[in-house]
Amino acid sequence: MKKHILILLFSLFCAYSYAQLLYEPVEIMFKTEEKIVGKGKFAKKVYKFKNLTGGKARKIKYQEIFYIKTGSGENLKTYKCLSIKNQVGYFPFEELFDGKDFQLYFSTTNYMVQMAPQGGDFGGMPAMGSYSKINHFIKRRGQDELTILSGKLKEKVLPYVFDCPILIEKIESKEFKRDLVEIFKYYDENCD
Repeated sequence: MKKHILILLFSLFCAYSYAQLLYEPVEIMFKTEEKIVGKGKFAKKVYKFKNLTGGKARKIKYQEIFYIKTGSGENLKTYKCLSIKNQVGYFPFEELFDGKDFQLYFSTTNYMVQMAPQGGDFGGMPAMGSYSKINHFIKRRGQDELTILSGKLKEKVLPYVFDCPILIEKIESKEFKRDLVEIFKYYDENCD
């Protein structure tokens, strides 16, 4: 019995310690232009923030946040908290490109799936697997909401660059393979 209690206590201690490691250095700029620095982590509907001195985590709604900067140096990432057209709520999106006319963002969704038992090396036990899905979003300068870019490259891009025949020709001749950032950089530099 003592052995079970010790194992349980050790497991709880490890889980608590791991949860604390998930907090990373962060700078948050609110829409009110107030800036705070501390450590934090992403949650589903809020950002969990702690002061550098520690203490209990403060839950901040994404709709209150202008941007979140995490990491440092080459690992610095900036997330803008925006809403998606025809959806309710605000979400953090990593910025890919900030051009004259357009801004590109992306988000990654991680999925855990249980795979059916197949026998073999796992002895018929179910196994867990995971995969990630990356979604790209676009926003015209001055708009408040993001629009998801879905479908084939031509379908995604042509409604936004229809006024630039040179770029349309390059897209149709498959000069740009799948790089959305390169397409919109080209648009910024060569189209009006």
